[in-house]
Amino acid sequence: MNDPVRRCVLRALALAGAVAACPAGAQSSGDAKLGDVRLIVPNPEHGASDRLGRLLAPFLERYLDTTVSVVNIPGMGGVTGMDAVAAAAADGRTLGLAVSTPVVSATLLQRPRAYDVFRDFDWLGIVGTYANAMTVAADVPPTLPAWIEWVRTQRRPLRYATPGVGTAAHFTGEFLRLTEGLDLVHEAFTVMTDAYPKLDDRSIAVVFDGVQSAIDHQTRTRRIIAVTSSKRHPRLPDVPALAETFPGQSFLVWAGVVAPPQLPAPLRARIGRAVAAALNDSLFRSRLVEQGVEVVALTGERAVDFVEQDFIRKAALLAKLPPAAR
Repeated sequence: MNDPVRRCVLRALALAGAVAACPAGAQSSGDAKLGDVRLIVPNPEHGASDRLGRLLAPFLERYLDTTVSVVNIPGMGGVTGMDAVAAAAADGRTLGLAVSTPVVSATLLQRPRAYDVFRDFDWLGIVGTYANAMTVAADVPPTLPAWIEWVRTQRRPLRYATPGVGTAAHFTGEFLRLTEGLDLVHEAFTVMTDAYPKLDDRSIAVVFDGVQSAIDHQTRTRRIIAVTSSKRHPRLPDVPALAETFPGQSFLVWAGVVAPPQLPAPLRARIGRAVAAALNDSLFRSRLVEQGVEVVALTGERAVDFVEQDFIRKAALLAKLPPAAR
């Protein structure tokens, strides 16, 4: 993070974003029609980031005055979709929903990818953060502290399921393993739907997954015992937050809006204004809250600072993991 070239690039983008976030209208009368825009979501349909992208798209449509369509390009934990954004033409017709895992974790873990986070994306804004849920079998202790004590009594390794290495879900499992000395073993799933039946046959002890997905997969044989945030989720008001057991701790996914690099300045300013207007739209914000998304709504230099700080925090967390867990 101390690479001076990278930081110069970040600051240049931030200054452009500060101009773009000015409170002027989203489109000046002299702007030409932009043409249809695709919003690339680097994850499959029906997941948390897909729902967020589909919530955002109509508001971008409103402020860009053009059609915005969500296009899912999953693969390699989100890397394939982000590659597609970075490689797109700088004509304003491709935007990306940048999610923390393929942006930050894939870089820190040196996963194969064609993009450089600091060179190949123009950061337009950070939308918000959202939590995962912790699902266990219904016949194990129903609270996180009691579940931790139960794990200690098992005298055998227990497996936990996440969407992959470097995800917020993975960090949560490793936090519990390291801080509580639990004998937990990570198992990554490309499709989280495949993990839930393994709770029923006891080959998996806990699933860390998006809140809505966890709710969708609830049955009489499964129970959500925690959400990985600092406060309770509006959809699960009776389920404690992780911070209630571990004060100050939360493991969240964040999402932002990016464009390919080197957009022409007038076009960049126009799209930046539209993104800023969408993020500050009161209806959009209220719908985010209804979905359990913590609104961040940062643009310009503050958005860049947010990404930088997440790199620093996750680098510190990854440094604590043994090589086998990375």
